[in-house]
Amino acid sequence: MSTLIYDICAKQPQAELFVSTIPQMAASAYVGGVITTGLANSNATTYNSAMQSLIDKKISQGKKVHFVDTRGVILLTDLTDGIHPNQAGYDKMVSYCFNAIKPYLGLKTDVESSTKKK
Repeated sequence: MSTLIYDICAKQPQAELFVSTIPQMAASAYVGGVITTGLANSNATTYNSAMQSLIDKKISQGKKVHFVDTRGVILLTDLTDGIHPNQAGYDKMVSYCFNAIKPYLGLKTDVESSTKKK
């Protein structure tokens, strides 16, 4: 992830880069004919725990990187198969992430009011 962030920032130095956590996963799930175990959630937890310090390091290096911590936003009930978000999960992620980037876009609306107009 560090290399990916470096590469993106090197190629687009004026861009604001937002990096999000991975939602928690169920202890076991059936995905694509394979039963997963807690290892997937353990890996996500390890990744998520490392992200804040990685982003802080990139910021201290002058990179325009932002940490979007979605832990606690997406619940297990928001997962369709124990790993991937269902529509409610995606809706929560979109709203949360949009509101994180909104100050950098100069918009005066939030995602909820704009989606209700449809």
